[in-house]
Amino acid sequence: MTPLTLIYYILGILTIIGGFSMLFAKHPMRAALSLLFVMFILAVLYALLAAPVIAVLQIIIYSGAIMTLIVFIVTLLDSKEDDLRKPYTKCVYLVTFLMFLLLLVTMNLLPPATFGNAPMVDGNIGALSKELLTNYVFHFELASVLLLVGIIGISIIRAGRGEKQ
Repeated sequence: MTPLTLIYYILGILTIIGGFSMLFAKHPMRAALSLLFVMFILAVLYALLAAPVIAVLQIIIYSGAIMTLIVFIVTLLDSKEDDLRKPYTKCVYLVTFLMFLLLLVTMNLLPPATFGNAPMVDGNIGALSKELLTNYVFHFELASVLLLVGIIGISIIRAGRGEKQ
């Protein structure tokens, strides 16, 4: 086993530990910090895989902008009250288990991925952004809509508690 392989295994284990600590955190701010930890480890993994552009984008976009948004929403929720989490706890565990099963089934049913049709951008940020905003614009916008739906969901849950916005 090479040292690089050992580093990958250690980082992979740390990523899984961070994911589980995020999932089972009692306090929302600790969950957000665990998510930030996982995002930084993923950036390190991208850097080790010789993808520095993706590593920098991971830190700037996810660890910077999206985590700022998540921390803002967590503070908006006023997490001192635990009544928001209790009704959804069993549902979260059930959905997590079902998504894990769906992942396993999908991985076993789909053929192995082939990368022959993937465009080669060779670390050129201009070619990457052109590819992202032309051929993959639907996926790019779908991610932003998913974040918007999450923000709207938080606002609806907070409004359902009878508090002022």
